[in-house]
Amino acid sequence: MNDFSKEREAILKTIQEGSDSQGVAATSKETPLHYRKLQTYLLLLYQAYLRTEIDLEPTLKMALWRMVQFGEGFREKIEQTQFDILQKRPDRITEDWEQAKEVLFPLAAPTTAKQLATSKENILKEYKEMAHLLLDSPI
Repeated sequence: MNDFSKEREAILKTIQEGSDSQGVAATSKETPLHYRKLQTYLLLLYQAYLRTEIDLEPTLKMALWRMVQFGEGFREKIEQTQFDILQKRPDRITEDWEQAKEVLFPLAAPTTAKQLATSKENILKEYKEMAHLLLDSPI
């Protein structure tokens, strides 16, 4: 079992333990960890998007936008990621979706994704699964 598999199992266990026997959400002190995990997976997927390795589904795009609205620190990470990968200073991300999507997702849908190694393709697939799992969790 590799390190990623161990980390994935730990995350799944944390999510499953995040609710009590009646399905009531965990205490608020556990919530920031949930959001930090989700932000991490979204940021990794966003980096792959900017490198034209993957295309993001609408659900993940909306989650990224909500996280940008949720915290200034995450907005700064997104802007820095754009600068690092695209080598241009991004416009300020606004609160309006129509304007924000042009800044957040500057690339047209890639018609030809880069050929990725199977291992990297599998890792990106697992990142997407974990992001969806975290988005669907009751926390």
